Amino acid sequence: MSTQCPICGEIFCSEHFDKWWNENKFDWINYSDKLIQHCSKYFDIWWNPDKFNWITGSWLLPLYCSQFFTKWWNPNLFHWAAGSWSLAQYCSNYFEEW
Repeated sequence: MSTQCPICGEIFCSEHFDKWWNENKFDWINYSDKLIQHCSKYFDIWWNPDKFNWITGSWLLPLYCSQFFTKWWNPNLFHWAAGSWSLAQYCSNYFEEW
């Protein structure tokens, strides 16, 4: 799966997200964290907790996707060792839930 935009050539292009995105061909293991960093505004389109790499991406969810906390939060999947600091810093308003 190419993550390079066919329009502008940029990797993980958020402007043309719909042109290159394919959930079934996406390399979730290696690039889940890149989706968060570059395409967070399309969270509702790409989010799939079963495919998402929680180990590499947990710490980025609070940083870039705190507004979607109720959609991604799962205490059993969240990688606490890597993401607890980020959860405390960016999702403190959801403290009672985590």
